[in-house]
Amino acid sequence: MLLKKTNAVLSLITILLLFIHTGYTAYCYLAFYYNPVLKIVFSLPLIVCACLHAVLGMSAVFMNVEGSTGNFYTQFNRETLVQRISAALILPILILHIKTFGFLSAAAEGSHTVLMFHIFVSEALFYFIVFTHIAVSTSRALITMG
Repeated sequence: MLLKKTNAVLSLITILLLFIHTGYTAYCYLAFYYNPVLKIVFSLPLIVCACLHAVLGMSAVFMNVEGSTGNFYTQFNRETLVQRISAALILPILILHIKTFGFLSAAAEGSHTVLMFHIFVSEALFYFIVFTHIAVSTSRALITMG
């Protein structure tokens, strides 16, 4: 249970850091502003916490027996399925998200509007997946913490 409580606390810290990172990123895109030092300041703590959360979360899933069956807790299991699928989908699209600014700069310089459209769609998909994971997981983290 200590593993789950530690992961719950870490997930809430990660959510806070994600909101800070998202706000800063939105400001940068709207203001056409880029500061490499501030990018690291707002993303590095998030990366560290998110990686630790992922490792602890996978450890909790694979090392602990959950004890629920699919027949009795259909709503709980549906949310658990959404939580785990969204967590798994975050990792592959995260690679594209990390390189988004460079891709957008290159696409804008070359006037590749179709590529820019695809990048914007992938970013929207990334945020949808991340915030879906947060929406399902936040109440569970609070319950785990007591």
